[in-house]
Amino acid sequence: ISVILFHKKGGIIYIRNKFDSQENSYYETKKSIFKSMPNDASEIVFLGNSITEMCDWSELFGKSKIKNRGISGDIIKGLIDRLDEVVSSNPKKIFLMIGINDLGKGSSVNQILTDYEKLVVLIIKKTPETQLYVQSILPTKNLSKMRNKDIIEINKGIIALSNKYFLKHVN
Repeated sequence: ISVILFHKKGGIIYIRNKFDSQENSYYETKKSIFKSMPNDASEIVFLGNSITEMCDWSELFGKSKIKNRGISGDIIKGLIDRLDEVVSSNPKKIFLMIGINDLGKGSSVNQILTDYEKLVVLIIKKTPETQLYVQSILPTKNLSKMRNKDIIEINKGIIALSNKYFLKHVN
């Protein structure tokens, strides 16, 4: 019976939609938690999706001023929408890794790089004293929507943006 119900709800597409970064309660809960957390002077922010979220950066580096602002499933436009909370403390550094979920949702390499540049420009504008580190996105198992040839092109674009805006790039 559960298989029939799963199929009637839409199967895998239903599950994907439930976990869409912009339409689920987990995402909204994480945003709410971040808004209620205190800001620290000279904090370092790790900003991104599940790869960022799934690490305890402050424990890894032994620094309590490191803040993890990753949300699983997030996309570039999601970061843009929640950027004010991130930059409200004028962080000392931001480490940015985002883009793989945009690719998985069908965005083109060009659209991802356009959105990525918009995010970078907003960060620079809203917190000009912050050192921004842009990180390459990681390869996958060559999934149908997340092909490594596209990831390589996105990473080339991220490097070009880091050069254009004099940012630090982490490979």
